[in-house]
Amino acid sequence: MIAAPTTENKTDWFTPGKFSILLAALIIATFPSIVIGAETFVIRDFGLYGYPLAWYHREAFWHGEIPLWNPLNCCGMPFLAQYNTITLYPLTLIYLLLPLPWSLPIYCLAHQLLAGLGAYFLARRWTGSCRAAALAGIIMAFNGLTLHFLMWPNHIASFAWMPWTILAAELAWQQGGKKIILAALAAAMQILAGSPETTLFTWLILVALFAIHFFKFAEQNHNRSTLAFRFFLIALITGALTSPQLFPFLDFAAHSQRDKNFASAYWPMPKLGWGNLFLPMFQGRQFDPAFYQEGQYWTTSYYAGMAALCFTGLALLRKKSCRTWLLVVVLGSSLILALGDNGFIYSWLKKAVPALGFFRFPIKFVIPALFAFPLLAAFGFRQLEEAPAGKINRLHLYLGGLFVLIIASLLWFEKQYPIGPSHFDLVLKNGLIRIAFLIGIVAAVHFFITRSARRNWIFLALLAFVWLDLLSHEPWQNPGVDPSVYDPRLAATQLHLNPAPALGASRLMMSPEAAYEVFYHSLTDVKKDFLLSRISFQGNCNLLDNMPKTDGFFPLYVKEYDQLFGLTYTRASRSSLEDLMAVSQTSVPGKYFDWETRTNPLPMVTAGQKPIFADAPATYAAMARGDTDYRRTIYLPKEAEATVSIKTETRATITSQQFGNQNAIINVNAAEPSIVLISQACYHHWKAYVDGTPTPLWRADYAFQGVQVPAGQHVIKLAYEDKPFIIGSILALTALLGCGGGWLALRKKI
Repeated sequence: MIAAPTTENKTDWFTPGKFSILLAALIIATFPSIVIGAETFVIRDFGLYGYPLAWYHREAFWHGEIPLWNPLNCCGMPFLAQYNTITLYPLTLIYLLLPLPWSLPIYCLAHQLLAGLGAYFLARRWTGSCRAAALAGIIMAFNGLTLHFLMWPNHIASFAWMPWTILAAELAWQQGGKKIILAALAAAMQILAGSPETTLFTWLILVALFAIHFFKFAEQNHNRSTLAFRFFLIALITGALTSPQLFPFLDFAAHSQRDKNFASAYWPMPKLGWGNLFLPMFQGRQFDPAFYQEGQYWTTSYYAGMAALCFTGLALLRKKSCRTWLLVVVLGSSLILALGDNGFIYSWLKKAVPALGFFRFPIKFVIPALFAFPLLAAFGFRQLEEAPAGKINRLHLYLGGLFVLIIASLLWFEKQYPIGPSHFDLVLKNGLIRIAFLIGIVAAVHFFITRSARRNWIFLALLAFVWLDLLSHEPWQNPGVDPSVYDPRLAATQLHLNPAPALGASRLMMSPEAAYEVFYHSLTDVKKDFLLSRISFQGNCNLLDNMPKTDGFFPLYVKEYDQLFGLTYTRASRSSLEDLMAVSQTSVPGKYFDWETRTNPLPMVTAGQKPIFADAPATYAAMARGDTDYRRTIYLPKEAEATVSIKTETRATITSQQFGNQNAIINVNAAEPSIVLISQACYHHWKAYVDGTPTPLWRADYAFQGVQVPAGQHVIKLAYEDKPFIIGSILALTALLGCGGGWLALRKKI
């Protein structure tokens, strides 16, 4: 039966306030140099993705702009619509208002705290035990996946809101009133935090939990129509509140490179990946300071700890409630689907649910497992508190012995069948440490059962074992470096590029060969490795130097530009496309961290080319040949032929141009009607005005922008007008006002 939590023992130390202090203290003890600002995170996607986007967002914020468009990557692309840029997430105020680079790691650590507290309160409600809740909170805050998520500002935030969303929704179904508003706000925070996969997993769990309430327990407190109405209302309010983010995202996804056939079985959990739950360094490789499994590089770890395994085992072997069964299903299905094609079910599910084709990396299915582990451990520990001492103690010893045998078997397999260069000594040491912690946990349980007068002290020792086990389970996942690596314009100052790429002037481009070498180049010194990424403008590091380039590191790309950029991987069309993209600096062959000046790229804006009208496939094929002179020729779509009267080259001059992040003003002097080519990615929210009059903006040269002007001197204005964002903002404001009015109307309700 799903019921309210039981009354807590007044002598229990692990009340919400005390646990909050304990968890905060453990986080500070784990990351002291990060907290005081002496070091900052940098490894993996934090430095190449998260920090540059936070920097760009902050610059736009302090210039009074909502960053709808990013002109510095991929010849321009949507920014807010990327979703995981977390532009509209309210808690980004932490790094928008406080100084960078200190504030972004603090933002991540604050969400680590939020994740632990969310698991605590959800487990406390479900088990009625503060101790069980504290165990869940520690596991949630320090498991391998959470520590990995600290390198992804959007993932750590969305994961942190997962338990809060489920807790708030369940309270709303049962109690209604203001709880419905709180549930909608929590769900909206998770959506705005920017991880579609985690949000999807959360709502799948919510639907399953709602079904339990609806079919099994509805008549105990409320009729089913009331429950259904409350669930619908939460979803409706949540959708309205998040529509300024969802509408642009869905619009961009429809015009991006992703479709139902996009996903593959790339980066699944290995066939023996469940072994990493017991021996985290099993069958892995060291890449940069961290450790990765062979075949997947999305996460460095999903280790939940020896305590999570032990207490989950107890929960599985003892009497199970509806919630426990739900968590068991979540855990099992998550671990199976994370195997990708190695687990068979994933392939079938992709065929049954084509929408999954928009997502990548089957390993991401491990996210729900790391949500379920802390809660199942809490249920197992609660049963330990309630069950007869002798029987549960023996069962725990049996589980401990079984896990020792599993670890020993995995060590034998690692010795006999290593992956790549042998590092068995490291894996052996890791396994022995895991066994040592396992023994400590079993001993703590024994004393917890037999020394009831000292249970709080013994449980505190158990939490210490859990924390240390999780922190030591593999080479440190979150090394810190000197914050100076994020100094703005650092690369521009060191490189002295001439001409220096600038907005509206020119771009830089790393050759595909250089990009490959730089991406897989790794130094043991984390700081030096990232400084090489800075001067090679790897990922989105160019944002820190305000330098435009032709590529970027994003989940979504404008479809046509992405296809066209793919042609640069063939040498036949690379040089002509570099001209078209206004590339003034490119990497030196064989010297991937050096740059050389291209002598004659096209300017960002040109005019007077002869139009060739062709459909998209014909245009793409012509550009792939690499023999097009973009100074004299411009490809326009077939539908433009009825409007564009120009048939030959014309005389026209660009007299001046001024580009902003989301607009441009171009002055042109045309002796006759002419086409103006703007080397900026064409996206349907860009609008063109000639002398203030709306004018068609054509897709030119497959992926760029073209505008027709009549003879004479004219001013072209380009403006990014995102109607889905505007409509969503109106809807969200209406919903927010409705929530405020509803809260005031319900202020007297209990």
